[in-house]
Amino acid sequence: MTDAVKHAKAAAKAEAHLYVWETVVAILEGSASPDRDRAAIAPINRVIAIAKKEQQRLLAKYDSELAKVDSQVGGK
Repeated sequence: MTDAVKHAKAAAKAEAHLYVWETVVAILEGSASPDRDRAAIAPINRVIAIAKKEQQRLLAKYDSELAKVDSQVGGK
């Protein structure tokens, strides 16, 4: 059962980081974003792309860890 707890903690950590990156994207894409002069658009878009890629990675990790929890808890 300790493995299930370990995987549940890893899933929770991935989910928390996923929400952080979602907040970053929402701020940069939303009306509260920093001033969008021509010089700032490219770096902001680059950060948004990095954040979305990281979200995909974290979502895959979250799903994987949650599947491990389900298989360990459901199998016993």
